[in-house]
Amino acid sequence: PKPAKQGELRWAIIVGQDTRWVDGPGETIIDSKVYTHESRTFIQSLLDDNPYLRDTGYRAKLENLREPLRSQLLYGDFMAGRVDHEWQVIPMAYIQLAQERWRRAPQRYRTMLALGGDIALGGTDNTQLAPLHDENWFGPLTEIKGAGEDPAMLVPRIASQMIMTRRDEADLSVDATGGYGSGIMSHLKTQHGIACHGVVFLKGSSVRAKDGRHTFKNMRSQLWWQFDEALMPDSGEDVMLPPDTRLAAELATPRYKVRGTDILIESKEDLKKRLDGASPDKADAVIIAWNRRHAKVKRSAKEVPGLPLPNYDNVPIHPM
Repeated sequence: PKPAKQGELRWAIIVGQDTRWVDGPGETIIDSKVYTHESRTFIQSLLDDNPYLRDTGYRAKLENLREPLRSQLLYGDFMAGRVDHEWQVIPMAYIQLAQERWRRAPQRYRTMLALGGDIALGGTDNTQLAPLHDENWFGPLTEIKGAGEDPAMLVPRIASQMIMTRRDEADLSVDATGGYGSGIMSHLKTQHGIACHGVVFLKGSSVRAKDGRHTFKNMRSQLWWQFDEALMPDSGEDVMLPPDTRLAAELATPRYKVRGTDILIESKEDLKKRLDGASPDKADAVIIAWNRRHAKVKRSAKEVPGLPLPNYDNVPIHPM
């Protein structure tokens, strides 16, 4: 439930055939027997990191393996081959197709349209920033660590990172549910004169799903479901997601219920309970950026020299 970062030390002992995780170096006594704690770490290595194999025919062999071995061995994607839950919102196959499109996309300059942020002020979670370019290409996410840091110090640091990450006057938006993003929005506005939109996941929704029959319990349900619709192979959106295994896992985690005609997506709080504290921060940042992908275009189209820009904060990004 709490994956280690590359190079991070975790400590464990072996009792019989079982691994038991411990807090750090030292010793543990079990039934009068002393167990010395040993460290473990993980450093990912892909085929391109191996100079002896990357220029041989080994890649061709991996590319011709059946799934899930192909993705597991070629890309280090060990989420491949998992079985989707019956009520899973976004199928893993959709996510893998989006990541494969990203790998095959040509390298070129792309205009940034939106930068979505899932804000964490203290606690164990980290802030995640998701940049969206050219309407369907997501750049690698930026993580801002802040565990144990004073929220008053974190706010200007996160706001500054958003400014440094932003390009092309991209739309800025954050998760404003519960007020965590309000400090960022205020700081950007008062200290830098930059507007930042707040997405409130608990807000009501008045739109319908593509099937024309289902409605949504709240904005969280609407935005997650619409991203699933965009990832469908026949949607025409051709969304491209970076090959980030944690992002893939987070996007594939939420489940949904249907109450009458309402679709209800699992809340972040319920997810954290089910996942022993793990939070879909990267996925939420991506969902937020996708929701705001047309905001910059609307502002540019409506701008009239000599007149103030209109306020689009209350205009739905997905009108019927």
